[in-house]
Amino acid sequence: MVMDPNYLKRIRDIRRRNVESRTKGVPLLFQEEAMIDLMLRNKVPTEMQHCVIKVHSKVKGTEHERYISAFNICAATFIKYGYQQPRSMTLTGKGMRNNLQHRREPDAGWKADRYKWLVNRLWRGYLERREKELASKRRHR
Repeated sequence: MVMDPNYLKRIRDIRRRNVESRTKGVPLLFQEEAMIDLMLRNKVPTEMQHCVIKVHSKVKGTEHERYISAFNICAATFIKYGYQQPRSMTLTGKGMRNNLQHRREPDAGWKADRYKWLVNRLWRGYLERREKELASKRRHR
């Protein structure tokens, strides 16, 4: 079954509007497309994964909206406190030290598995579709 790209775009726009309406119109730092690209390339730091797991259960909305909200809340917090550079997943020196601490936690393995499970449950179809798009672009070059 092939989904209409316009249909998927409309769903993304609805989710974005719903999340932004809960944040009083503050635009998202990371749109859904950017998040999917980061997840696809395994560029989400450990500290961000742990934060998303924690915040995801506390925000309102559908599962996808909660994930988008949690991701953006965590990113905004890390940028505010100097762990991450604005508009990217690039960590500062302070962020690298904090990320290393999160990797060394006793339950870091459980949290990594929980994050992977959450991403696969919510975004597997989107990740596969994006991977196919990128592969076809590479072939056509």
